[in-house]
Amino acid sequence: MESLASVPSDTETSTRGGSGLNARDQQRPNAAAIHGPQFISNLQGLVLEMKADSAGSALSRQFTGNRNQQWLLQFDPSGTGSVALASLQDGRYLAVVHPEQTLGAIRAPYHWSLMEDERGRYILVAPAGDRKLTLPTPPGPCIVSSPRVENEDVKLIIVENTSVNQIALRTGSIGPFAYPGAPVYYTHGSAGYITVRNHLEIRLYGAASGSGSNAQWVIQPGKDQYWSRSTDASVHISTPIDHETGEQSAQVYEGRVGKTLHIQNLDSQETWRGVKYVPLGEASYTENPVKKGVIGIKNDLAFDIHVAVFSTLQSGDTAQYTIKPGCTDYWNREYRSEIAFVGVGSAPGLPKAYVGRPGFTLHIERW
Repeated sequence: MESLASVPSDTETSTRGGSGLNARDQQRPNAAAIHGPQFISNLQGLVLEMKADSAGSALSRQFTGNRNQQWLLQFDPSGTGSVALASLQDGRYLAVVHPEQTLGAIRAPYHWSLMEDERGRYILVAPAGDRKLTLPTPPGPCIVSSPRVENEDVKLIIVENTSVNQIALRTGSIGPFAYPGAPVYYTHGSAGYITVRNHLEIRLYGAASGSGSNAQWVIQPGKDQYWSRSTDASVHISTPIDHETGEQSAQVYEGRVGKTLHIQNLDSQETWRGVKYVPLGEASYTENPVKKGVIGIKNDLAFDIHVAVFSTLQSGDTAQYTIKPGCTDYWNREYRSEIAFVGVGSAPGLPKAYVGRPGFTLHIERW
């Protein structure tokens, strides 16, 4: 676990799965499957909202569920597959206002071409110029982008207004719609914070690197955990030990400031049973001649580590201690090598067993 888990971009995912928005992959959606009030969201969980003004400006906003975020999709009866987007706020239609190519609201139906990819995500294209409806991240005025633009902001999910879907949009739990099967994904979050949301039925343990607390915290099922950070950091996520199989898993992910990291499944995590032993040849030591009878352990990681050093004799401190990033602790063992247990957060967090050598400092630098 020496590097961050790879979270593929939407473009990479599309290339691997053949489900991008290339022309060959696009298809007309099933009109019968879209009925009643709908919410339209980008892949960051920001929804399309009509501003309550005379122009009817369109915005990407965090979910509220109000009528100005609800839309009726009126399909063209001639069977072209195009749709008009009518706001439940006042019945006006979202349109591209010419010649400025800006968005506004008009009273007459304005039909957008609606295309769907193999993963159930949509793209809305204006009738003139093939410009795409774009919901920006962070929240702001919506635009219509050039046909050449292929970023995430032009890819949309359309979900029915139900109580279950409202909860999903409110919490950013859009994985089943936008990222089906992906282990993790990101949505727009709180400024100045790295947030992790646990979508599993088991508790998780998380620790974040960077300036601030590097301790490990419990993330309960269906709940969030926050870390105040000014820059992106690494987030160590681990599972508890399974009572029946003895298995647990862990992985390091990229923590993005202002984003929520959603843990949707554990498919990318490293799984093991028991305690991993790190042989002498794979561990890193530096000699410490001034402390010949002392075992030193230095934390070269970005997280807090928890360490206990065994004692062959009934002497010596065997309690568990926390070592902060960049710090070193020492154990007097009277020239005896002993087993040192190290973990990012006690038992959960990929515990490893090392050989503690008197007169040497063991460097914990790879996880």
